[in-house]
Amino acid sequence: MRETNYVEGEFPFRYLGVPLNEGKLNRGMFADLLNKMHKTLHNWANHKISYAGKISLINTVIFGLEQFWCSTLLIPKGVIKLITKLCRNFLSGTDEEHMKLIMKSWASCCTPHNEGGFNIKEVLAWNKCDKLKLHKVYNFIREPGRRISWVHAVWNKDVVPKHSFLVVLDMQHKLSTIDQLTHRVMYLVNRCVLCKAANEDHHHLFFQCSYSGHVWKQLLSWMGVTGRSVNLKKEIHWVASRRHRRHCKAHWASSCLNALTYSIWVE
Repeated sequence: MRETNYVEGEFPFRYLGVPLNEGKLNRGMFADLLNKMHKTLHNWANHKISYAGKISLINTVIFGLEQFWCSTLLIPKGVIKLITKLCRNFLSGTDEEHMKLIMKSWASCCTPHNEGGFNIKEVLAWNKCDKLKLHKVYNFIREPGRRISWVHAVWNKDVVPKHSFLVVLDMQHKLSTIDQLTHRVMYLVNRCVLCKAANEDHHHLFFQCSYSGHVWKQLLSWMGVTGRSVNLKKEIHWVASRRHRRHCKAHWASSCLNALTYSIWVE
């Protein structure tokens, strides 16, 4: 050491921003990663970003930060839980002023599109895969769920992602309709805000309501489609069966149906 003028270092130290230690890494050594994620998500939370946009940011920026660290070492489960909590709160909101109720568990959000999820990577499973350099083993580590038959009617190039996000929630009865909110001890008058003639729930809003049902029938008429029902689930399955055959009108119906569902909910 004296001949080379090198200075003897000691653990722990950082290499390319990643902490290295001779023993097991503790939660405190990941403070920089957690602080960076928290600061990034907090800055995004102050902007009006759609659910689809939030998912895209989680899957790219946040997942990229996590992947850089787990490519070198296994992240402790306690840190993974904190990362998951940050992402979950960013997606659903944390305070009453900005909170947007999503009645869907984080585990189900982390499933692929064809299983009714939003294709968010599960950090714990992916952490193991990346450490082993076996990216394809992710789907084997992750417990698979039941596949859905209507995935291509919702997630496709003809549909805006934020429309797809909302339709998936409705198909699974996870939207915060008035009847759902009353179950969560929110004292509201259960009345459809569109027709004022019936209680608001998923079945009524899409499209048993006289207002939303009329709009959907008008769109079908414009596309030259007749004899269809006014039920979102049946219409989604109908579109899925036609898209499988590459039916031209099914592509139009897929785009219109998803856009109308989103517009009715925003209205």
